[in-house]
Amino acid sequence: MNLPALSESRPLRLTTVTAMYVAQGIIIGLFVMAFPAYMAAHGVSPVVIGGFIAASTLPWTFKLLYAPLMERYTFLAMGRRRPWMLVGTVGGALGYAAMALVPDPLGQLGLLTALMVGASLFLALQDIATDALTIDIIPLDEQGRANGLMWGGKVLGGAAAAAASTWLFGAVGLPATFAIAGVATLAFAGIPLLVRERPGERLLPWTAGAASAEAQAIQLHGWGAIGRSLYRVMVLPGSLLTAFAGFLMCVNEGFFDVFRPIFTVQSLGWTDGALSNTMAVAKLVGGVVGMVGGGLLVTWLGRTGAVRVALIALAAVGVAMGLAAPLWSSPLVGQAFLLVLATVQTLATIAFFVLCMALCWKPVAAVQFALFMVAYNVGLVAGSALTGLLMEALTDAQVLFTMALVPVAAALVMLRVDVAAHVVRVNAFDASTADDALPV
Repeated sequence: MNLPALSESRPLRLTTVTAMYVAQGIIIGLFVMAFPAYMAAHGVSPVVIGGFIAASTLPWTFKLLYAPLMERYTFLAMGRRRPWMLVGTVGGALGYAAMALVPDPLGQLGLLTALMVGASLFLALQDIATDALTIDIIPLDEQGRANGLMWGGKVLGGAAAAAASTWLFGAVGLPATFAIAGVATLAFAGIPLLVRERPGERLLPWTAGAASAEAQAIQLHGWGAIGRSLYRVMVLPGSLLTAFAGFLMCVNEGFFDVFRPIFTVQSLGWTDGALSNTMAVAKLVGGVVGMVGGGLLVTWLGRTGAVRVALIALAAVGVAMGLAAPLWSSPLVGQAFLLVLATVQTLATIAFFVLCMALCWKPVAAVQFALFMVAYNVGLVAGSALTGLLMEALTDAQVLFTMALVPVAAALVMLRVDVAAHVVRVNAFDASTADDALPV
């Protein structure tokens, strides 16, 4: 293949990381949006739906196990991150294939959940490999744009998957829908298969090429070096506060993942198709706004400022919907709520990702970013699990008011994050004091 390497081509590297995030969006659209609505329409209880969504997000908390393995072991001749991206994408596709073999998914929900978790484990592996590739290959001044495109691609992939899955559930059934999702995911594996990270590397294990000098220079050797370097940067106030703020932000997001289908289908009387179609439009709008405006928002308000504004906006959306309870009978109110919510969530996530990358220290950037994402995804699991309990104890409006407090708390935490001071302290680190660690 004569395609340029990712390190040589800005359009190609932005296209590659965006495509990988679109592949991740498929499982979100299918199992966080479309299938929960299908379960709600077929009388599955809120607690079971919440447990299923929590299980679908749980594998993303295992990134902390993946990241050190990626830093320590890889097939450098094919690049530091590309082999892991291929394994994760192909493994996710095989997980869909296994789910397609379950003849009665609702009747065998435990088995389906286990297989879905298996597919999610592989796609989480692909996710952290893509994030690490972004840090390794994409220059710092491109990362704002890259994060907007990546997360926008994930949202758009989820929207497309949700709309397509809802139609396919009725047209061809659940097993065939899972098989189609597997084929679509496998197709995305062709992108990292055809491009090298850096010039001179192997395209495939049996083709000509060798590890690049740049990849060899940044490859860490030794668990002790990784552990000591990670500890030094993660105990800084900026790292700890950002991780906690990310956890709180995703408690709110996990709450809405469960609240949304139960509230609209069981409380407002929507059909699962109406919810999926509305979410498809909302995610589409949010994805486009994120792609275009995510980087601009960070440029205008700064990294922490953009996160704080987005968090306050999330709280305002919940409060406004709670106050609008007398108008819930109008479909337009629910549609506007979901549209604004999806857009604000997308902008908040993009701003948070850009902030996390700015706080990462190069010698252990993949592991540090994984720690931020672990805190983020633990929040998703906690919010999903909490929602069923809140909805059994409170009215829908009261639940909205209660959960609005969470992003406000996260915004207050962000007031204490000083990116400039953090960067100064990181740049002052003497990485040579850790065996095998790289100089800054």
